[in-house]
Amino acid sequence: MRRRLGLIVVALLATPSTAHAATLTVRPAAFSPAHARLSVSASVSVTQQVGVQLARRDGRSVGWIVAPSRRRFLTIGWNGRMNGKRVPDGKF
Repeated sequence: MRRRLGLIVVALLATPSTAHAATLTVRPAAFSPAHARLSVSASVSVTQQVGVQLARRDGRSVGWIVAPSRRRFLTIGWNGRMNGKRVPDGKF
């Protein structure tokens, strides 16, 4: 069963000014950890703390897919696992 991955948060821990843009691309839009890898790409216009966090719909953190570190670009293929265990299907 495929469910829509509703929320991947790119954590910009340093507040960017309005002149600095950030982009986030997540594919596929409908993702199941049991059946595919999730491709996540992000970029910011200036180097700052950037990471990818999976959160529940109510905003509670499930965990970091990629821990924050100073960077401008981030590209990963996520296998749907956190701490060695597959994340169940759901709306995040």
